Amino acid sequence: MTWIFSPSLFLLLLTQAPDPIRVDATFVKVPVTVLDARGEAVRQLLKEDFQLVDEGEHRAIENFVIEETPLNVVLLLDISGSTVDELAEFKESAYDFTRALSRKDRVSIVSFDNRVHVIQSWTNKPDKIHRSLSGIEQGYRTALYDAVSSVAATSFAGISGRRVIIVLTDGIDNESRQSHGAVLERLIQSSTSLYIISRSRTAQNKIEDSERVEFLNRVMQNVLGENRDYVELYFKNREKLLTDLAETTGGRVLFPEKLEDLKPSYTLLARELKNQYLLTFRPPRASKKKFRQIQVRCMQPVKRIFHRRQYAVP
Repeated sequence: MTWIFSPSLFLLLLTQAPDPIRVDATFVKVPVTVLDARGEAVRQLLKEDFQLVDEGEHRAIENFVIEETPLNVVLLLDISGSTVDELAEFKESAYDFTRALSRKDRVSIVSFDNRVHVIQSWTNKPDKIHRSLSGIEQGYRTALYDAVSSVAATSFAGISGRRVIIVLTDGIDNESRQSHGAVLERLIQSSTSLYIISRSRTAQNKIEDSERVEFLNRVMQNVLGENRDYVELYFKNREKLLTDLAETTGGRVLFPEKLEDLKPSYTLLARELKNQYLLTFRPPRASKKKFRQIQVRCMQPVKRIFHRRQYAVP
């Protein structure tokens, strides 16, 4: 019998060619974040500093501006039982983030455990945000993928402008029915950027200190005949999946090591979102693919560039 290690199973132990599609969209919008070696947003780039490739073909960048469209941000907070010791800090950090936005930007507060709870509908009023955060209570199980998919599908209905989800979570998901691929497709179709502040490394340390988990780890080692740390493997796999999910949509993942790093993480994301470029290009008139891959290159010596890597063909 051959045993295959499944991260999902381990977590459970712990708790033919299509016809071308007509493309009717005039332009595809691509928000771009450029960071220097210090992690600061690079502001003084020009249109000529960028190249855009769509499925291997260079596209002319039709428009290039510093993005000033108002932000629509859903703060999606993990209230599952595994975050019980951090919920107060989650709330305070989320509130500080909203204070870094402008009056034109709007925020919605949504919490999740095994269900999604809309705590505050769209607003730009700090007092409403503060009251709604204060009323959040602890939950139990975690359905991270389901929550992200639900928010992308429903929260931005009829909303114009930039669409952003910022998730604060410990990275564990033990209840979702949605797959990684299904969530990614939903985000791309809704033109939503996903950012994640993941406390997975702190959660990993807590889990590894558990006697029950240590016992289960030894059981897995004995059954599979491999001296491997399956808790570490699980969390590395989770970090890889979350990073792919976020960066494909043009967002990214931050992994604060300490609770006191939560506020700086939120502040960093707020600053980045207010210092984005917007590139637009014309898609091909027909496509055999439902989702097309794009790549944005910066000709200047910058450290990192984040942009949506796919767009949906209407």
